[in-house]
Amino acid sequence: MMMMTLFKRIPIFQTLMIALALTPAALYVYLGQFSRLWSDDYCVVALGQELGAWGYMTYERDTWSGSYANWFFKGAVAPLDILAVRIMPALIVILWLVGLFWLIDEGLTRLKISHWRRPLALAIAALGVAGAISSSYAPQTFYWYSSNVKYTLPLALLTIYLALTVWLAKRTRLPAWGLMAVAALYFITAGASEMFLVFQMAFMTGCLLVSLAWRRRAYARIFSVGWLATLVGLM
Repeated sequence: MMMMTLFKRIPIFQTLMIALALTPAALYVYLGQFSRLWSDDYCVVALGQELGAWGYMTYERDTWSGSYANWFFKGAVAPLDILAVRIMPALIVILWLVGLFWLIDEGLTRLKISHWRRPLALAIAALGVAGAISSSYAPQTFYWYSSNVKYTLPLALLTIYLALTVWLAKRTRLPAWGLMAVAALYFITAGASEMFLVFQMAFMTGCLLVSLAWRRRAYARIFSVGWLATLVGLM
């Protein structure tokens, strides 16, 4: 009991907890700085610099695959050259951390946990991100530029979308801008890769069915919008 009182009064324990939890994720960010162009990356960067974001997207859709968001993003950041490859692991970790922290914080708020809520949410999110990266089937999904944009970045974005869904659902009235944002965001990740689109469609279908079964109208409306946006991406 005395130790718990001490923890409450000395913020250094919160700082230490967060620092230790962030260490594994920070290590992945550091290692990501050593990523280099490899295999298809040379063609991706060269064509992106030559054609630009829109031109590169249309070229790849006509000649190779329909992952429109993947090609548009790579064309947009192609002027960064090798720097684009090096910053992607850090960008993935930061976005994933933000999304998971937001989602966990919303969950702890629903559970009426107020003491240490945000430090705890940040620590859990940091360990969750590091755990997800370390459990990847192959390190290429995180370090290889041609792979991490297609498969790992959309997972980080999907976490942000889920947090946004929870945040919107608790509002008295669903704002039109919120539903439009959900539609746009899910449409973007649907274009990350063909396999991620299949995963997202299955995931959104499950979320929609659960929200309908539990009669959660707000969630059902939001997931319906996301499901329709994913379906548009399929076309």
